[in-house]
Amino acid sequence: MPGGLTSEDKIIVLASCATTAGLISGAVSGGIGGWITKHKLSVSLSGVLAGAFLGWLAGSIVGNILFPSVDGNVMIAKWGLDSLLLTLKGNIITSIVTAILISIPLTFITKSDFKEAAGPCVGASIVTGIIVALLASLV
Repeated sequence: MPGGLTSEDKIIVLASCATTAGLISGAVSGGIGGWITKHKLSVSLSGVLAGAFLGWLAGSIVGNILFPSVDGNVMIAKWGLDSLLLTLKGNIITSIVTAILISIPLTFITKSDFKEAAGPCVGASIVTGIIVALLASLV
């Protein structure tokens, strides 16, 4: 990186960004998937909680695979437009994994069709992951 980093530079810890995206997209897609499959508030709220946990778990694993820390040094990106590709990469992959992890148990628990649960979960999760990447890189 030309010029390196200074102490005033804003940075993004890429693995943490992926974990955050997983948590948020999991909560959103779990809530939406629960509502679409059963149209009950209790199922939707349970989906939010379970989705947030599964998303955090998926984000932690995927984030550490995509952006591993070596000898205690984490992968970072300097805040700004140049970091957007890296945050999008981590967040979209995490969001897809999270949506699939949510759709499988949701299908069995609600006894619904996999396509009925997976479609909205994947769509909502990816959109949420993109929004988190944009917020992390540009706001």
